[in-house]
Amino acid sequence: MNPIKALSKNISAIYKSSKPGYLCMVVKLNHFQIFGLETMYSINKTNINSQYNSIKQQLNNSSLKGSRLLKDYINNAYLTIKDDYDRAVYILLLNDIVVDEKDKLSCINYIEEIRYIKERIDENPYELMAIKEEVNERIEELKYDLNENIELREFNKAREQCILLNMYMNINEELHYKINE
Repeated sequence: MNPIKALSKNISAIYKSSKPGYLCMVVKLNHFQIFGLETMYSINKTNINSQYNSIKQQLNNSSLKGSRLLKDYINNAYLTIKDDYDRAVYILLLNDIVVDEKDKLSCINYIEEIRYIKERIDENPYELMAIKEEVNERIEELKYDLNENIELREFNKAREQCILLNMYMNINEELHYKINE
């Protein structure tokens, strides 16, 4: 089915927001369904990009009521699915598991792991590139583990890994800035 027709059939309400000048929309499709995907962590980002561009083009040529809201919704869905961390958080949310960026790790091993990396960054400024490579490898491991645990429906484990992934991504960003100073 045409994604625009599917979306338009799954809008259950468009209404005025309590915020002046804003409209709200209730859509019965999750972000993955918009792009015709199964709800899973492992995705083909090239397919997402082409599907997004196709939907965006169809929507630009459409005269659907609320098309501006649909564009915003589709854009948000695309950005969420495309980002590894946001996609994991969204899948967990669909399964009633909330991940907040302010959440702390509960596993002492993970806490020690992060502490060790941060100490190495502070104590070894000449080894930042090597540490960055290790951090990138750990990020890839975490994404693999996230995929496994989501597939196995081990959502509490996936939640911990999601928090850890976010911490490693922040460390990676910090390393990027330190290296480029």
